[in-house]
Amino acid sequence: MNYNGLLHDFTAPPKIPPTSNTLYPQLLKTIVTHSVGITSFQELGYYYHRAKCIGADGSDKSTARFNEEAKRYICSVLPNLQSTTVQYTTGGLMFKMNATNLQYVTASSFLFTVYAKYLKTSKQTFSCGSTVITPSLLRRHAKRQINYILGDNPKGMSYMVGYGEKYPQRIHHRGSSLPSLQQKSEPFGCGDAFQSYYYTSEQNPNILIGAVVGGPNHEDEFYDDRDNYAQSEPATYINAPLVGSLASLASTSGS
Repeated sequence: MNYNGLLHDFTAPPKIPPTSNTLYPQLLKTIVTHSVGITSFQELGYYYHRAKCIGADGSDKSTARFNEEAKRYICSVLPNLQSTTVQYTTGGLMFKMNATNLQYVTASSFLFTVYAKYLKTSKQTFSCGSTVITPSLLRRHAKRQINYILGDNPKGMSYMVGYGEKYPQRIHHRGSSLPSLQQKSEPFGCGDAFQSYYYTSEQNPNILIGAVVGGPNHEDEFYDDRDNYAQSEPATYINAPLVGSLASLASTSGS
């Protein structure tokens, strides 16, 4: 795996429970040591892992850089601030690029929920210019982004397959776009599959419930076409941080 591949894989949540093993924090510190700043990373989702390495009591001074960079990142992402560098659609969705944009939305939302928990636990706030950043503000921002994904958007479409009344029907996914053995028991070749199932306007025969697709463009438009992989392809690195965000918001819904 190359360096970029490693950063790409970091967009998924940790697959290990909390541990005293120093391997993971050291690995993270090594990667950060060789970085050249926040704008150099292709995957915004990488940053939420930094917050996981910050002790709530601030006892580990070596994580101070992670803390400061997390703050700078948050100040650059929150909308309507003097420090904001991220674009938002008219409908309110964080937007980085046309290809699989929701990976950045779900990853940054997870960072916000994790950092909100850190601030609450350590009884801290910080400022982006004249705006005081509180745990509740970070959670509200994350919730707004997730609500957009689930249907609170100009098109009234949920970008999670199977959720809500309106969701993508022609996603770019082989298993979803091909019929099951129960539907078609006769074998067919790749050429037949492309002509009969890929290049067709018919809805996918198998509903991939729970899959989140790449999402809309900078104008809040979404084209439900399986050949439009930039918008219609689901990915585990979109879903994974979303699960963490939903769990966090559910656990703090009464607070």
